[in-house]
Amino acid sequence: MIAFNLINSLIGLILSIFGYMIRFHGRLDLINGYKKGSAKDEEAYAFWMGNSQLFCGLALFSLGLLGFSTGNAAFLKWLDPAIILLLVVLLFVGEKKYGRVK
Repeated sequence: MIAFNLINSLIGLILSIFGYMIRFHGRLDLINGYKKGSAKDEEAYAFWMGNSQLFCGLALFSLGLLGFSTGNAAFLKWLDPAIILLLVVLLFVGEKKYGRVK
C-alpha cells in the first residue's frame, strides 16, 4: 500500500503543479490539444481549467498523505475514481462553457 499512496501523492502533486501553472501563470499550452486563440474567453478558460486541476490534484495529494499517516489505503479505492471522475466532468463542462470558438 505504500506504493499506492506514493503514486497517489505524486499524481496529485503533478496535477496541482499543472493546475497552478494554468491558473496563475496563464500557461494554456499545458492543456492537451489547446491552440492559441481557440477559446471564447482565454482568461475564464484558464481560470476554470486551472482551478479544476488544482482542486483535484490537491485532493489526490491529500488522500495520499492521509493514506501514509493512517497506514490504511482501503478508502482510497473508492475516493480516487470519484475524484478522477469529478475532474473529467469539470474539464468537459469547462470545455463546453469556455472552449472552442465555432
